[in-house]
Amino acid sequence: MNDTIKHSNNIFIETLVSKIQSDLFNEKALPFPKFPLKDQWSAIVWHEWYKTIEESQESEEGCDIISPTHFKLLVDTIFERCGSKHCWLMDTEPFVDNNGQFLERNFTKLPLNWSAFNSHYKLFEYTPSRFYMADESLTWFVHVDESVLIAGDQQFMTLFVEKIGGYETVLKNLNNYAGKGANQQTKQWVSNIIQRFESKHKNANT
Repeated sequence: MNDTIKHSNNIFIETLVSKIQSDLFNEKALPFPKFPLKDQWSAIVWHEWYKTIEESQESEEGCDIISPTHFKLLVDTIFERCGSKHCWLMDTEPFVDNNGQFLERNFTKLPLNWSAFNSHYKLFEYTPSRFYMADESLTWFVHVDESVLIAGDQQFMTLFVEKIGGYETVLKNLNNYAGKGANQQTKQWVSNIIQRFESKHKNANT
């Protein structure tokens, strides 16, 4: 990659991350356990309750946050919603060197297929910061830190929820997750997600 293209990509990525962090998911304005997602959007917390035995075995291929089966459903949803065939993986924060100086943010552009994602996921899994997955449409994003948050506008979430089992199944699993082994702050955070999820579903069906 020549310096001109690299510089252009850096500017693009910083703009994309800025839009996520200011317009869609402003954690500085509403820090954890508040839920800072854009009002018109909803989200689910992705967790091991989605994994059957077969899917857990699939995940042993290298990626422990989502199985190949569910990744394909996510990709199908993205394509139906906005036609994207690629995504960007981006650290949520740039690297900082030993002198406290900010370095370039780690990012990569990937085709939306399991092989590409699984190969590059490990490059991000062990970085000092967590990462986003998104495309230029910004009709959806994935936020990976201690949990995996899959968020999108109502059209995106309706499509995705239908593909992974339907509203009642997802709501049941969210409630189970909120009640198991989480500290009080995490329970409050998940409760906020559930309230938004229920509210947007009701609004979409009235």
